[in-house]
Amino acid sequence: MAIASVSSVAIMAEKSFSGKKEPERSQPPHSSKPPPAFFGKLGFRVFFVALIFLVIPMLIHSWVKYLEDNTYHKKLLFVGLSEISMGKAGFTKQIVQDKTYIMDLLGALITQDASAGKLDQNLEAFDSLFSIVNRDRITGAIFYQSLDTNGDFTCAVSSEKLLVGQKNIFKQQQQLAIKNGDSVFLDVDPVTSIVEIFISKPVYVLNSNQAIGTITLSLDALALLNWIAMVETGPLFFQIAFLGKEGHLYVGQSGQIDPSEIYVFKVDPYYDSEVLFSQVKQTPMGKAYLQVFGQTKQMLGVQVQVPGTDFNIMAVSTLETVKIQPSSAMITTILNIILIYLVVGGGLALLITIRISRPLNALCTVMENVESGNLSARYHHDRVGFEINVLGHTFNRMIDAVLHHVEEARNERMARELLSKELKIGHDIQRSILPRERPDVPGVEIATGFQGAREVAGDSYDTSSAAGKKLLISVADAAGKGISACLYSLCARSMLRSFSASANNLEKTILETNNLFCLDTSDSGNFVTAWVGILDPESRVLQYASCGHLPAILCRADGTIAEIATPGIALGVMPIQEATVAQVQLEKGDILVLYTDGIIDSQDSYFEFYGKQRLLEVIKKEGGKSAEDLVDAILGSVEMFSLNIPLVDDRTLLVLRMV
Repeated sequence: MAIASVSSVAIMAEKSFSGKKEPERSQPPHSSKPPPAFFGKLGFRVFFVALIFLVIPMLIHSWVKYLEDNTYHKKLLFVGLSEISMGKAGFTKQIVQDKTYIMDLLGALITQDASAGKLDQNLEAFDSLFSIVNRDRITGAIFYQSLDTNGDFTCAVSSEKLLVGQKNIFKQQQQLAIKNGDSVFLDVDPVTSIVEIFISKPVYVLNSNQAIGTITLSLDALALLNWIAMVETGPLFFQIAFLGKEGHLYVGQSGQIDPSEIYVFKVDPYYDSEVLFSQVKQTPMGKAYLQVFGQTKQMLGVQVQVPGTDFNIMAVSTLETVKIQPSSAMITTILNIILIYLVVGGGLALLITIRISRPLNALCTVMENVESGNLSARYHHDRVGFEINVLGHTFNRMIDAVLHHVEEARNERMARELLSKELKIGHDIQRSILPRERPDVPGVEIATGFQGAREVAGDSYDTSSAAGKKLLISVADAAGKGISACLYSLCARSMLRSFSASANNLEKTILETNNLFCLDTSDSGNFVTAWVGILDPESRVLQYASCGHLPAILCRADGTIAEIATPGIALGVMPIQEATVAQVQLEKGDILVLYTDGIIDSQDSYFEFYGKQRLLEVIKKEGGKSAEDLVDAILGSVEMFSLNIPLVDDRTLLVLRMV
């Protein structure tokens, strides 16, 4: 409402100073039924604010704490199962290593007998030895397969008699054992059809790397699970299972668990679970884990690969272990707090704010009066107004300040309009002074281009007659911007034109122009850079001098490009005793380009300069066209380069083409 009132003050104040009648504004239609008195009271609003800022945040906080506790229990379950899986995987690896020591001894005995040619004679002895080794409750069959020249394996001796004579038992895994030194895998026993862990190691010729067969030992997977599960791992209820590498084999402690009901979550055994525990939401693994609890499956399994094997071990637990139900005590506390706020807090707030609302109502009345056009309405101090008093007095000062600023704005607008008219006059004067018509010089095409950065520019160019039927050409750029730069630039141009018309000597023209111009710029710090040339149309000899200006670009008819300039300081810097002048012979088809730094200093949206190289490329590409077309091509190229970038410096071009 305060913003609307301030706007109204500004409109009415403008109306009072301008003398114009304010147009009537359409009023919004009023409701036929006024709102209930209670809901319009400040007490109800205070109570409602208290409900929003106190009760609702408390409810949100309680719900967030519930979610955090729930997530914390999920983290505990995940980390617990991860640690159990990695611990059991290490224990399984240790058991496998213990069995490989026995297999190394058996392999050494087979190697000795095979090297001595006694292996066939001692098969019964090995049979007895295998039977002794597998007497513990987890060790299953032990068998030796010989390798023939065709790459086939034949079981020569085994603790399981049914295996003797069979060929290529787990051939692929035996070949892998010979290649890698061992092979530990989960597969189905060919005799008992029970899933077991098989450990295969190659048997070599004595003192050679040539394999003559493999020895394989099996472990009862279920018995091994029950054994390693007996190791103490904390209060978390879980079961463990072995899984094939591709998940096609499953051996679990409980036959009642359906593998399809387990949401399997794979963990790298080398992953730092403590980091995952503290940053579970910020890791890809943690995000994937939290999504588990939105699944329909009832069990969670965290599996890791047993090191050195091609199968995994998995710790399994039910998701019901982490569910948290909101406590009834928390719900009762929340309801009691809500009741206290509704009855006690709301009633007291309603009574107290009836009196406190009086100064606020008074301030609203003042604002409405101001909005309706009564600019003399002011707020009066109330003893219980407190901050409302500060707001009311601030509103009073604001009304006075707005009236004052409207008057200042009116005066400033009038001054801007006057300045704009003056700048328009200066713009028209500059445009009228710059040459409108180019001199008709036989054998010479002349074209110019000019883009001012402001209403009044500091660049100028000239193409006029000099002494001896010669042509004066010049491009100048005054330091600074605005009216002063324009005046100095045009002043220097006028002096050059005047001295060139009376003296058939470019050096004398530059010398006298500079020294006379210094009288005007002695203490101002202003100066003008200029490139000045006098062309003899008959001999096509161009005399030129560069007064601190950019070199001119000379593009020969054969396409070669050169920059021509002479040493010299800008006009108006200091008096000089001599001026350096050079000359060049122009030929048919040659092009001379004079320009100011507004061309090459134009920037694009990445603050990259247009640069001289782009200018040279346009001149070389468009050099075969007329002088007018070349000017259009250069200015068009600069504008496309600086597309949508405001012009910050004047752009001036003067092109001569010898025809």
